Amino acid sequence: MILKQLLVAVIDKLVVMMNSKTIMPNASETQAIPTYNPDTNPNDTSWQEFGSCRDKDPNIFFPEAGEDIAPAVRICSKCVVKEACLEYAITTKQPKGVWGGESVRARGRIRKARLSESE
Repeated sequence: MILKQLLVAVIDKLVVMMNSKTIMPNASETQAIPTYNPDTNPNDTSWQEFGSCRDKDPNIFFPEAGEDIAPAVRICSKCVVKEACLEYAITTKQPKGVWGGESVRARGRIRKARLSESE
């Protein structure tokens, strides 16, 4: 009897969750995550509204010289727009901060490697 009540309670909870769409929203209700394409619009920043950083303290991503960037890198590692963010920072030559999980130096190395590949 107790097992049956527990099972009914679990099923009821699942039905409520499904109806509130906390498990799987309909495809029509999900937004496409924008990408960054410097060839079509180098100033497009629409991808930023999907960034994991959007509700975090900006100081995490713009630390003072010598401060640890690991917290920013950790946040970026799970971000759905990490690639767009990194590409934007490389293309626009952002002089400061952690963008797409990479430091200024790392982005410089990526830029340099791309230039070498294109020669």
